[in-house]
Parts: sequence; structure tokens; C-alpha cells
Amino acid sequence: MICQFFRKVLQYVKMKNLEIPLKAAKKIKYRLIVEAFTVGIVGGLIATAYKYALAALKNASHGLYAAARERPAFIPLVFAALILLALGVAYILKTEPWVKGGGVPQVKAQIESGYKVNFIKVIVCKFLGGALATFAGLALGREGPSIQLGAESADGCAVLLKRGDNEKRFLLTCGAGAGLAAAFNAPLAGALIALEELRKDFNPSTLLSALAASVSATAVANLLGGSVHGAFSLQTQSLPLAAYGFVVIAGIVLGFAGLAYNFLLLKSIDAQKRLKMPIFFKVLPVFLIAGCVGLFIPLLAYDGHDILAELFSGAETMRFLNAEGLGAIGLILLIQFVFSILCFSSGTPGGNFFPVMVTGALIGAFLGAFFSRFLGMDAAFVINFTLLGMVGALTAVVRVPITAVVLCLELTNSFSHMLPFVLAALLAYLIPDLLNGLPIYDSLLLRLPTQDR
Repeated sequence: MICQFFRKVLQYVKMKNLEIPLKAAKKIKYRLIVEAFTVGIVGGLIATAYKYALAALKNASHGLYAAARERPAFIPLVFAALILLALGVAYILKTEPWVKGGGVPQVKAQIESGYKVNFIKVIVCKFLGGALATFAGLALGREGPSIQLGAESADGCAVLLKRGDNEKRFLLTCGAGAGLAAAFNAPLAGALIALEELRKDFNPSTLLSALAASVSATAVANLLGGSVHGAFSLQTQSLPLAAYGFVVIAGIVLGFAGLAYNFLLLKSIDAQKRLKMPIFFKVLPVFLIAGCVGLFIPLLAYDGHDILAELFSGAETMRFLNAEGLGAIGLILLIQFVFSILCFSSGTPGGNFFPVMVTGALIGAFLGAFFSRFLGMDAAFVINFTLLGMVGALTAVVRVPITAVVLCLELTNSFSHMLPFVLAALLAYLIPDLLNGLPIYDSLLLRLPTQDR
């Protein structure tokens, strides 16, 4: 009897001791969700301001290039302006090297290794660098920079709230996802990129906090004038099962294309590093090339939204179904592929996230046109393969299949493409993985300096 009494007492004490940590853990979890929601608001504001600023600069640049085409006497002034823009970018990179490129590897370094940065300086320099690059017409996206802007916003919030290093890294992850969510108007993809690429952790607390940040960032973007619908809402038919053989071919091709893209990009970056010259002379050639593209091939300038608009306007626009159209799309693909690699490898502030998707869309469009022209596939499904290309390329290059699938579903405002998207993503993931190709952001992370800043 006495033994049973003491056993019950011990069980009671043990239960009470367990209840205290459980209550504390719940309290921390809810606090983190609230903080992540706040981080999403701040990151959403900054990422949305960045988006609108770059859109305005792109429109102004379009107008200036068009005016110079109409009056060739002004072309020398255009190149003089490009030299000044390159000088400005070189100064920014010298002042704050942490804003180089898209910024995703830098965010990964802050989360994984605890790199210390001046978040105000990074935000200002990233904003200005991206603005100069966009005005010049470089083939760089705003999505990678938006991830870094969101992360640095979270860094600032963590400093103001006086949070420790572990909690700060957690908030950095949420802020990064919020940046992508605001840039793409895609809350699910924003949360997933935070989990799949940055945190590599799908536990419930992380998931809920990342969702809270992405939802609040998307809400801010919508309140400031963004659309609540997909960026590319399309009227497309679902692929029949008979066409899934073509999906398999496309997934394999996209896997090899992603492997080739990463290989060439890293070789180009390494070649740039070996050049012993001032930063200005490294970025200047890319700005001058961008000037030539903006003047003579304006469709291929900037981040690639114009290319997607053409591809999604219908098969007749690019004349996919004849030999001339196939040759044209192949040439556009080649130029865009090389131009985007040159722009990103120069280190100019700007991302390759969206340009990679545009490259994939071009590959998918080419394959769809080929299948339709020579293998009897219905021409109505060319657009499906354009979308598949976006999913497959992003998966093969970054190695985030879930994010790629969900992002493209959100962008198209349709979930009828789920199965072919997943199949293409799976194959595009396996090809580079089997051939031991590292994801691009992991490769770039290895090239960052190892010492603490």
C-alpha cells in the first residue's frame, strides 16, 4: 500500500513537471507565429516597394530605349548613361559586397552560419543596385533580391525585439519566405521556399510561422494594389494521359538543361573571380551588352516577363508550328540563356530565380512545338509544355520540386496541371541528382567567404 501511494505521488509530480514545459513551449510557439506575422508585414512592405520601383524604372527604360531607336543620334548618350549606371553598381558592390547577385546564398549563410550583417545597409544597397540594373535592362529578376530584402527586414525586427541568435535565424527564414510571397503574390510558395530551401525543416511550428509571414506579406502586397489572382491566368486544357510520354521526355530534357545551366553559370562566376581587375571593369561589359539588347532585341531585355507575355498570348504569336517558328524560338532561347548567365555571373544585384523560369518556359515551348509539329501532339497543348518548362527548370536548377510545382500552380491560378507538373518536377530533380550536380544556391553558398563579417 505504501509503495503504491509513493508511486502515485511520483506520477503526479512527473505529470506536473511535464505540463510546465508543454505550456511554455505552446506559449513560445504562438509568440513566434505573431512575430512571424509582423515580420511578414514589414518584409511585404519593403518587397512590394521594391517591386513597384523596379516596374516604374523598367517602363521608363523601355521608353528611353524606344526613343533612341527612333532617333539614332541619341544612342551614344544611351551608352554613356550605361557606363554611369555600371559605375554606380560597382560602387555599391564595393561598399556592401553582401548584396552581390540574388541574395539567396547570403540568406542561407545567415541562417546556417549566423553571419552578421548591417541589415539597413544591405536593404538600401540591394534596393539601389537592383534599381540601377533594371534601368539598364539586365536580365535579372527581383524575386531573389526580394527574398534577401524580406530576410533583412526580419533581421531588423529581431534586433528591435532583442531576440537571440536562434530565434533571429528562425525569423530570417520567415522573412525570406515573406519576400518571395510578396514578389510573386504566392503565399504557399513563399512558405515552402522557406522550408524546402532555406530551413530544410517541415516541423509544424516552422510551417505555421512561415505561413503566417507569407500570408501577411501577400496581404500587404494586395492592399498596396497587387492582384489577388494568378499573374498568368490562362485558359488551358488538361493534358490527356496519352500525352504523358511527352511529359516524361520534357522532364528529362529539363533535368539536363538545368545541369548545363548550373555548370555554365558556375564556370562563368569562377572565371570572373580569377580576373584581377576592379569591379567596374567586370560589370561594365554586361551593361554595354544590355544596352545592345535593349536597343535591338527589346523582347529579351529585363527579367523575362515580356517573353512570358508573348509565350502565353497564344501559339500563333511565335508561330510555333512551322520550321521558321521553331528556329526563332530556338534562337531566342539561346540568346536569353547566354544573356541571363552573363548578367548573373557579373555579380550585379539581381536574381536568377525568374530568369531560370523564363528559360524553362522557352525550352518547354520549343519542345511543345516540336511535339506538335513532328509527333502529332495537339497544338492546343503547346502552352501546357511552356508551363511545364517553368516547373522543370526551377526544379533542376534550385532543386525545390514542391516549391516549383506550387509556385507555378499559384501563378497560373489553376490546379488542373498538378499531375504533369509533379511528374516533370520529379524527373527534372532526379537527372541532376543522379549525376551529382549540386543545387545552384548550395554551390554559390560554398563560394561565399567563410569568415564571420
